[in-house]
Amino acid sequence: MTRVETIELEVQSLSQEEFEELREWILKKDWQKWDQQIEEDAAGGKLDKVLEKALAAHRTGKSREI
Repeated sequence: MTRVETIELEVQSLSQEEFEELREWILKKDWQKWDQQIEEDAAGGKLDKVLEKALAAHRTGKSREI
């Protein structure tokens, strides 16, 4: 049995409250990784083209306030 299969079995045995706590922890962890990736991409210049495109659209009035 793989580690993931073992974890899946454990998750199935959780109470509703425990499952909700685990779900929140996983979501928080996932967002932290997402934020870290965005920061790394921005620092590495990977988002420069996207930023320039957005700024150009804004300058020509193609954006709106949200």
